[in-house]
Amino acid sequence: MLLEQMILLEDQIKRLEINIEHIYGKLNLHLTSIPGVGVLTAATIISEIGSIDRFSKDRGRQLLAFAGLDPKVIESGTFKGKSKMSKRGSPYLRTAIFIASGNARLYHPFFTQIYEKQIKRGKHHTVAVSHVANKMCQVIYANLRDNTPFRDTVN
Repeated sequence: MLLEQMILLEDQIKRLEINIEHIYGKLNLHLTSIPGVGVLTAATIISEIGSIDRFSKDRGRQLLAFAGLDPKVIESGTFKGKSKMSKRGSPYLRTAIFIASGNARLYHPFFTQIYEKQIKRGKHHTVAVSHVANKMCQVIYANLRDNTPFRDTVN
């Protein structure tokens, strides 16, 4: 019975993924042109962001905060702690961007360069990937704002 349930769930997942790909195909967006962003990741990003017009033209800083990828400084009186990721925003969007960033840093020189720069500065792997995620967020914002495919020269 457990095996039958597993097979049923796998079939339902496959059908759902096909439906998601079909619906995403109708949207005429270029998110999948960004390295590391597949159709399911792009659909997750779009479903969490909604309309990019909700965010002002500040190079994606509001989107970065919405994803919970913005820095949060811990301070109290004279104590000044380390900056950490705020994690205040959408956990689904943050996860999708982190997955895309992890893949992009492995397979695309633009994102690999950002990652390697942080590693050379002595940063931990997770911190380096969060820098890639920050840039990925800016790229996603520009991509959705302009509705154009990814270019390596995005700042």
